[in-house]
Amino acid sequence: MKGVVRLGRPGRLSAPGGPDPAARRAPASGGPGEPGSPPDEVRFLLHPDFEVVEPAGVASGAGDDRALRAALLPAGAGELPLHYRGRLPRAWVSPGNTELALYCLWFPLFSGSLAPFTFRVVLTAPPDVIPVMCGRLAPLPPELAPRVHEDDAPRTYLWESTAPGNDIVVCAAPYLVHQRLCGSLWVEAYVLAEDYDIGDRYVDWAGRVMSVLTRWFGPLPAANPGGARPGGAPPPRLAVAVPERSNWGGYSRPGLIVAPRPLSTGVRDPEKAPRVAAFLAHEMGHLWYGSGVLSDTMNEPWLSEAFAEFARLVFIEAELGETSYRERLAAYARKAAAAAAAGPRSMRAVTTAHPEMDALARLRGGLMLACLRERLGDDLTARVLSGFAARYAGRIVSGEDFVAYASEAAAAAGHDIRSLRSFFAGYLDEPPGGATDAGGTG
Repeated sequence: MKGVVRLGRPGRLSAPGGPDPAARRAPASGGPGEPGSPPDEVRFLLHPDFEVVEPAGVASGAGDDRALRAALLPAGAGELPLHYRGRLPRAWVSPGNTELALYCLWFPLFSGSLAPFTFRVVLTAPPDVIPVMCGRLAPLPPELAPRVHEDDAPRTYLWESTAPGNDIVVCAAPYLVHQRLCGSLWVEAYVLAEDYDIGDRYVDWAGRVMSVLTRWFGPLPAANPGGARPGGAPPPRLAVAVPERSNWGGYSRPGLIVAPRPLSTGVRDPEKAPRVAAFLAHEMGHLWYGSGVLSDTMNEPWLSEAFAEFARLVFIEAELGETSYRERLAAYARKAAAAAAAGPRSMRAVTTAHPEMDALARLRGGLMLACLRERLGDDLTARVLSGFAARYAGRIVSGEDFVAYASEAAAAAGHDIRSLRSFFAGYLDEPPGGATDAGGTG
């Protein structure tokens, strides 16, 4: 792994001791990423199964807290080169596993002082392997270019990943590729030979999902690798890969969604297909919130998960009708209340490490946005969600940034700003189970 971190303005979030909860709750002054005290070092979280070979001694911690540390330049700005080699676990590349995910630099912990940076990954693979990646395929430098081209020789690929908080994911298998322009989105589905029909169905569903989500979130953010392009440039790209099995289930990264095969085969069943498409809608929601608008996904997971879950909800409504939508909201409220029974937690207090993160951040966060829709109406809600995504694309935000933006936009449209802030506080600062959580289920 080799790359350069370009250090820009210091941010509100401090790296050495982890994010400061008080700083995360403070409204942005002048927008996310400014100002604050510069950290002394940057920590990049390493996948716990990845073994660093060189340089020795750079990784510290254990398990999910293991980090690669790099001291910042004295001036707090400039370029910081990173170069290390590692050994992948055997399970990642065994014959029974067609997925290779390079979570080597999982995500920078977590500093608004990072300006856009680039990591490069070189992968050598057999000639019958078709890699699928997020990021950008780059030309090989002369020292890596093959001197002789042989049909059965391994192929070398060079990728670049450029967005803060995003890693590089590569799925490798003898894939068949489906490609189609779906409205303004170029969709590619990578499937095994026996799943050829699944590729066509995923492309169809992706087009339908896109038409729903752009209604609520607007065009893909320009900061997303698949996002808005200048006139005459190629359309945004989304790859959907269906490996034989996935180490981490379904997930998304910039311009790439990995869909578990056991789930994906359900698209062949008319009764199960909407559930698979709803999974796709959630993951595509992260193209706006997760890899478009950036946030501290470890300490404030609701901020990306709530929007992705709202994407699932409005897609269910569009495909299955309002009754299915409201039944889902009621189920979310019950699950959040049940999860809080063992130990009440507000959304703001739930981290990724919390055992009930799924119910207390993802489901309850989606419920909060659905209830916000009830208060503001469809048109104003869409303006808030799309406006926030456009304004803060590629920037690190906090939950309070969204609360401030939504409250001010609603106040400009005639809503009481104190009532809106009280509404958000009922979710962010109070455990589930109250009247707030039932507001969108009627």
